[in-house]
Amino acid sequence: MSAQIRGLLGFAMRSGKVCVGASKALEQVERQKAALVLLDEGAAPNTRDKLIHRCQGAQVPCRVLPEGLLGQAIGRPNTVAVALLHGDIARKLTQELP
Repeated sequence: MSAQIRGLLGFAMRSGKVCVGASKALEQVERQKAALVLLDEGAAPNTRDKLIHRCQGAQVPCRVLPEGLLGQAIGRPNTVAVALLHGDIARKLTQELP
């Protein structure tokens, strides 16, 4: 993950545009407030499948990041999922992430 992506995630976290945790991410997807969902590669298979399926249904981009990097980027170790709310940061991250 590039330093720019980590910086954007950190900025999003500080600006309150990130909902941390699988259940909160799922809630934001269902409410149509999520612009992007990021999953940690180490997330439980059931969690990953549920979020990916719901994101596909809601047409919300979902990206899987290497294990541990998501928590490191937002300053909360062991984080397995986050939802980024609509805005410029989410758009930029959607473009930057493969």
